[in-house]
Amino acid sequence: SQGYYSEGVPLMQALQAAGRRYVVIVQAAGEMNLPPYRDIAPLRAGLEGAERVYFVAAANRDLVRRLIMSALPQAELVRNPFQVPHGQPLTWPTETGTLKLACVARLEFYAKGHDLLLETLSRPKWRERDVSLTLYGNGPHRSYLESMRDHFQLGNVHFAGHTQDVSA
Repeated sequence: SQGYYSEGVPLMQALQAAGRRYVVIVQAAGEMNLPPYRDIAPLRAGLEGAERVYFVAAANRDLVRRLIMSALPQAELVRNPFQVPHGQPLTWPTETGTLKLACVARLEFYAKGHDLLLETLSRPKWRERDVSLTLYGNGPHRSYLESMRDHFQLGNVHFAGHTQDVSA
C-alpha cells in the first residue's frame, strides 16, 4: 500500500527481481508531482508487473493510466473502509434551521479542495445563507486553512481535528 502512486518503485523492482508476486494499492495520484520522465518506465514496469493494482478512486486510476501510458488491465477499484456500522441509522443532530455541512478528509487543500470550500462560502450568496461547515481531519495545511478562514471572516467554519469515532 502506497500513499502516492509513484512511491513503491524500489520495492516493486526488488519483488520482481526476487520473482515474487505482489499487488499494489494506490491511495493518491495527482499531476502536480509527476515523476521525471526517466522514472516513468520503471514505474510503468512496476505497476504492470503487479498481479493487481488497486485504486481507491476511478479518477486516480484513469490519471495513472494516462501518466504512465499504460492500460493497466489488472487495475481494480476498491473502497477504503467506511468505518461506521452498516445498516444502522446514524443519530442526527437536533434540527436548528442551520444547514450543517461536514468535510471529512486530511487537511491538504491541493488534494481535497478545502480552499475551494472556503472560497465558495466567502461569496455573497453563501454569506446570506444559514450554513456552517466543520472540517474533520488533520494535515499539513491546517494553519493555512485557518488563516484563509480568518481572511474571509468565516465565523461559520470550524476545525474539529481528527477523530477515531467517525459515527460521532
